[in-house]
Amino acid sequence: MKIESQVCGLELARRLKELGVEQDSDFYWCELAPNIVKPFCSLCREHRDFGSYERICSAFTVAEFGEMLPPAFSSSRGADGKWMCVNEMKSSSEDGKIIFADTEADARAKMLLYTLGKSSS
Repeated sequence: MKIESQVCGLELARRLKELGVEQDSDFYWCELAPNIVKPFCSLCREHRDFGSYERICSAFTVAEFGEMLPPAFSSSRGADGKWMCVNEMKSSSEDGKIIFADTEADARAKMLLYTLGKSSS
């Protein structure tokens, strides 16, 4: 499976960084050359020479989102193949939120963005 399928997308990662999410992850979106952006493992630099590159932002994995989101948030794949992340808490009318995406990491990234937006308002 490609790394791109295991981490949140670049635009979601950029939005998380803009909102102040700590940029400490196993993978990072890196610019290898102008207009060539790919995710690389932070440990790969020690084992391979990718040339000089600039880390743009953290490319968080599903497991890393699991540590950032409260335990009441779960994700699963629907019958249509889309991933959904659900806030299963039932303490207010805002709870029970469901967010859909093509990958599990993107669904969890969108949920974290949603919860960060709610906490700042």
